[in-house]
Amino acid sequence: MEIGGYLNLESNRNNLYHKNAIKLNSGRNCLRVLIRHRKIKKIYLPYYICDAVIEACNLENCDICYYPLNPGFRIKNEIIDFNKDTDFLYLVNYCGLLTNEDIKNYYKKYQNIILDNTQDFFRYNLFNIDTIYSCRKFFGVPDGAYLYTNINIQENYEYDYSYDRMLHILGRYELGAEKFYQSFKENEAKISLLPIKYMSKLTDNIMRIIDYKYCMKTRSNNYIFLYNELNSLNQLELPANIEGAFSYPLLTDNAQNVKEYLVKEKIFIPQYWKEVLDRTSEGTVEYQYTQNILWLPCDQRYTEKEMSYMVEKIKLIAGG
Repeated sequence: MEIGGYLNLESNRNNLYHKNAIKLNSGRNCLRVLIRHRKIKKIYLPYYICDAVIEACNLENCDICYYPLNPGFRIKNEIIDFNKDTDFLYLVNYCGLLTNEDIKNYYKKYQNIILDNTQDFFRYNLFNIDTIYSCRKFFGVPDGAYLYTNINIQENYEYDYSYDRMLHILGRYELGAEKFYQSFKENEAKISLLPIKYMSKLTDNIMRIIDYKYCMKTRSNNYIFLYNELNSLNQLELPANIEGAFSYPLLTDNAQNVKEYLVKEKIFIPQYWKEVLDRTSEGTVEYQYTQNILWLPCDQRYTEKEMSYMVEKIKLIAGG
C-alpha cells in the first residue's frame, strides 16, 4: 500500500459496457484461451482474416481449414465436411454487418461457433456463443479485449501492464498521428507477442470512463452520413444504418489512388490484412476486398464537419 506522494490517474469503478465478460489483454489471447479450454483440434477460418488469428491457432496447435466468403461478407458455401462433434467455426462479424438472425442461423447450422465481434463492440453477446470483443479497435487504449464464454476459467493469470504502450495514444493527442505512427506500429508488434494475461488495470480504468452512449450515437450518425453521401459510389450493398459502426467500408476500383490522395490531405485510411493477398488469388472476393475496400473512419472523434470534408475529397478523386 502506498499513501501520499504525487497524484495518479483518476479512476472510475462503475462504468463498463461489457460488465460480465472476462477481461484479457488481447483478442488473439481470448481465442487462445477458447482453443485451450474447449480442446479445439480443428477450426474453420475465413480466408479474409488477419494473421493474428492464424498465429493464435498455431500457438495452440490447432489445425486450420479455410472457407471463402460471398460478396456480402457471408460464408459462400455450406461447409460440407464440418463435424459438429469436434470442429469449430470462427465467424467474423465484419463491420457489424451480420444480423442477429444471421448469427442465429449459423449457430443452428454449426453449433460450435466462436463469434469475432472485434468490429462490433456495441452488440451484446447472443445465444451464449463464445464471443470476442476488442477494445483498441474502438477506443483510445493500447490493448485489451473481452471474452464471453461459459467456460469456467480457473487459471490465475497475471495482470498485464500497459503504461509503456501508451506513447502513440498520448503523443497523437498533443502532436498528431504522423509523428507517432511508428510508435503505433511498434505497439501492434508488441501485442502479437503478449502472453495470455488479464487486462491491465490501466486499460480497464480507461474503459470505465468512456461515454458509451455518446460514442455509439456519434458512430451511427457518422455512418449514416457517409452512407447517404457515398452509397451511389459503393460496390458493396450496405444497410442504411449500423448502430455504433466500426467504420464505413467503401469498395471502389481505384481504392489505392484514392487512398494515396487522401494521405496527402492528412486523411489516413487503413488497409486491413494485406497478408490475405498471399493466401488468395486475383478474382476472389477476399483479394478484391483486401485491395479495394477503403475503411473510412466514422468514430466518436468526428462530427458531420469532418465527414463532409472527407466525402468532398473522396468525390474529387473517385467521382460522384
